[in-house]
Amino acid sequence: MAYSVKVIGIHLDHPILDKNPGQEHPVWTAELPWWDAQELKEDARFREVYCNAGYQDFVATMTLKEFSALHLYYLSKYQWVEKSGVDHWWKKHMREVVYQLHRQYEANHLPWTNWCLIHIYEWESGMD
Repeated sequence: MAYSVKVIGIHLDHPILDKNPGQEHPVWTAELPWWDAQELKEDARFREVYCNAGYQDFVATMTLKEFSALHLYYLSKYQWVEKSGVDHWWKKHMREVVYQLHRQYEANHLPWTNWCLIHIYEWESGMD
């Protein structure tokens, strides 16, 4: 089994809502494969929830400031790997994911995000 991490950014105020009253609040999501799920599970802000029988899920609701601090922490760990010269098979994929998150996060969503739901989920990877 393996664990992955994703974030759901929740907007409570957004210009689109002013123009279209009654519209659902927009959200954004991103997979965060460079975040250390095992390390995060030990964070006291995370609680185990039951989403899928036989699998573990952990969630935490964070402010944008808390999410940003974690994002910078794990980004610094990822950048160390990037600069190390070690050729990981996932390096190209990670580079693209990091770029996409930054583009989405900073340009479109950062000013409007009120809360972030961080979800650690177990999946059947074939790894033990």
